[in-house]
Amino acid sequence: DEVQNNYKIGYFGSLFMRINFDRHFLQPEISYNINRCNITFEKPAEENAPLEMASITSSIHSIDIPVIYGYNVIKEGPYSLAVFGGPKFRYIWNKKSEVTFENFDQQGISERLRPLNLSFTLGVAVTISRIFFDFRYDIGLHNISRKVTYDDGVVEGDPPADEIRFHRRDNVLSFSFGVFF
Repeated sequence: DEVQNNYKIGYFGSLFMRINFDRHFLQPEISYNINRCNITFEKPAEENAPLEMASITSSIHSIDIPVIYGYNVIKEGPYSLAVFGGPKFRYIWNKKSEVTFENFDQQGISERLRPLNLSFTLGVAVTISRIFFDFRYDIGLHNISRKVTYDDGVVEGDPPADEIRFHRRDNVLSFSFGVFF
């Protein structure tokens, strides 16, 4: 019930190409990302039992390919202000990614992430000469968690343990600083 998303700083490097059409532009990109997060929450407890917290920590490595359409609201000399949006295709590199579960009743918990994902990107960019500042928000369009498994330790004839369901969309707020070549 009391979920706390503890935001973490991630990193990325990106290459892109901007194709200008007067005030409009198309900007295909490719980037390598490391997204990190930590989620803590109260474990369901029996009546009169002490309150316990559990957490999930992840570090996800991915290759992202956004295709951005933008419009320069202001384009005067070396200065411009643009708004943009477009789809972002994402490949999660499961071998490099790590998800850990702490203080759960289940043992041997592991999560399988969907390797291919789709997001939508919205943002604002300011350009001064060849330097740009980019502020964007990526909206995850579906659950990136495919399956969570664990060692249930069930003895034949016992009822099955509660399943772990982990629904998460990958929403990312990012700020970029770069140089046009």
